[in-house]
Amino acid sequence: TTGHARYFHLHAQDNAHIRRIALQAYLEKGDTTLLEQGATRWVLTQNPEVVTSLLDRPAFRALLPGSIEPANPDYAVGRSVRWLLAHWAWGLGAGLLMIGAGLVVLHFRGSLRPTLPELPPLKGHWPFMLCITTSAASFGCLCFWLSPVLLDRDTRWHQLLGGDDAIQGMTFDFAQPTGFPAERIIGAAPLGPVELRNRLRGTAPAGPALTCTIYSSTFTVTKDWLIIPYAGYPIGVGNGLRVQLLTPDESAVEREIDCLPPNLEGVGCHAVDLKSVRGRRVRLVLYDGRVDTEAWVAVAPPIPADSPELAATLARRVQAERYSALPLSFAAIGLVALGGAFVAFRRR
Repeated sequence: TTGHARYFHLHAQDNAHIRRIALQAYLEKGDTTLLEQGATRWVLTQNPEVVTSLLDRPAFRALLPGSIEPANPDYAVGRSVRWLLAHWAWGLGAGLLMIGAGLVVLHFRGSLRPTLPELPPLKGHWPFMLCITTSAASFGCLCFWLSPVLLDRDTRWHQLLGGDDAIQGMTFDFAQPTGFPAERIIGAAPLGPVELRNRLRGTAPAGPALTCTIYSSTFTVTKDWLIIPYAGYPIGVGNGLRVQLLTPDESAVEREIDCLPPNLEGVGCHAVDLKSVRGRRVRLVLYDGRVDTEAWVAVAPPIPADSPELAATLARRVQAERYSALPLSFAAIGLVALGGAFVAFRRR
């Protein structure tokens, strides 16, 4: 399901454009050429007569928006929403200008008030000290997480698994026919959450019972170490991960470099020493040859590195993501405590 949804969203904009221009051509000129093309049939319907019979009905055409059927009125609400979306910067500027004007008014009005007497020292004011200490401790705890206030889970997992330092544009495909398209490799791992699963390429497109071999696209070894985010069970004979060193013309496999990461729950990061093959072309191989009901292997795009320490760093970040709800809790506690400190200060 995730693979199909991802494919749909990748092509939704192009498919919508194909449908739109085909409908507009028929509405404006009665031309069915675009409706009968194979590309339009694929993303709309294989029977164009169904569409034309509907568009020929005035009651149905009246339901179409003005952007599709120019004869229909364009409502003020729709125009206003589109204008706001297209000119959001002006709205933001107007809001900031109003805030600035309000601050200026408060400043001049405040100067007319009588001067307050000197306040007593804060040292003995325990409500303020308690709130400000709680707030500082809560915000300090956020330093233990990478991007603690980043709410987009997909972007957060992208950063946790190497971010832009990982090899970009890698593709994966089955080594032998399995009845599944290559797109089904994306997210084919029985792991959660969904944002993590979608970053993995696995051997379980229809459950762990499938046995297969998956090759990645080739890439050049640019650094001494390769950090591979991996998951799978069991990692052992007939089931695991390797790096294949290819001949200079990439026509054959020269040798395989074993990767034997330990079995663990969830995702780990394994460092592979490639100093001896630096500058050569290699590819990842996922072997799923066991018939165990839990047998599967999955990887994310690897990260070239100068030392193996990056694997331990990434592994700690991934493990800390189990407690991803804590940063928001600390932030909420810190904000509430900061508000309490402000109230305590004002009540003095």
